Amino acid sequence: MRTLLLLVAFVSLSLSSFAQDRLQSEPIPEVEKRVEQKTQILKDELALTGKQEVLVKKKLTEFYIERNEIINSDMDLDQKRNAIKAVVKNQDKELRDILTGPQYETYLKYKTAKP
Repeated sequence: MRTLLLLVAFVSLSLSSFAQDRLQSEPIPEVEKRVEQKTQILKDELALTGKQEVLVKKKLTEFYIERNEIINSDMDLDQKRNAIKAVVKNQDKELRDILTGPQYETYLKYKTAKP
C-alpha cells in the first residue's frame, strides 16, 4: 500500500509541480534519485524483467529531462501545462510498448488510484 501511495504521489507531483508559482529545474542528482525511486516502485509492483527495468529507467530519465526543459522554457504557464500533459501521455504510450498487457493494466490502475 505504501508503494501505491508513493506512485500516486509521484504521478500527482509530475502533473502539478509545473503549476507552482516558481518554476525551477531539478538538479541532475535529484532527477536521478526520482528515476531510481520510480523505477524501483514499478519493478516491485509490476515484476519487471531485467530488460524491462533497463528500458523503463531509460525512458523515465528521458521524460524527466524533457519535463525540465519544458519547465525552463519561455512558454507561458498554459503552454507548459499542455506540453507536460503531452509528455505524460507519451510516457504512457511508450511504457505500454515496454510492459506486457497485464503489467500495463496494473500500471494504469496504480496511476489513476486515489489515496
